[in-house]
Amino acid sequence: MPTLPSSADLKAYVRTTLAGASEDPIFDNSVDAAFELVSSTIGRELVAAGASTSRVFAPEGWSDILFIDDCDTITSIVEKGTVVATTAWQAELLNHRGPGGEYRPYHRVRRLNGIPWYFNRGEATITVNAAWGFGTLPASLIEALKVLVKDMILYRDVRFGVFQVADWGNVRTRQAELITRLERAWRRTDRTVGLA
Repeated sequence: MPTLPSSADLKAYVRTTLAGASEDPIFDNSVDAAFELVSSTIGRELVAAGASTSRVFAPEGWSDILFIDDCDTITSIVEKGTVVATTAWQAELLNHRGPGGEYRPYHRVRRLNGIPWYFNRGEATITVNAAWGFGTLPASLIEALKVLVKDMILYRDVRFGVFQVADWGNVRTRQAELITRLERAWRRTDRTVGLA
């Protein structure tokens, strides 16, 4: 199971010329920026699931679907102060499986028997207690993160997109098409914001 790479793992992958503690902030800033870019690009927070905590959500109209942040397990759901029985809802994607059989975290909850979630014009009426994040971090996103960190470190000396000048012209930096392809499958188009 892939895990988030440590700072030492990323430094080994990058094979950076940055040496010494005085240049660690440069490296750490690149790592933070890469995490933020990957997370904002895919509309998901790239974190391993931890202990269960509560977050509140506002249903979007009178619907039996409630979009939530990514989570590995759901402990309980409370609607307007009343606990909803586990037999009255199901977490989706079913069995944590995407279209290709790969692990996917739960990102929505379906109310069963055609009963909609309580809707009150944007009011956060649902409290979900869950282990927020990924139970299994996707290898493709971990690889995208490593490539992005490496590119950020290497690009620190690139000016105007020109990597070097040769007899036949400028050599420009490559586009990060690989990163785009690695992230594309994980993008959420239904992204909602959970309130802590």
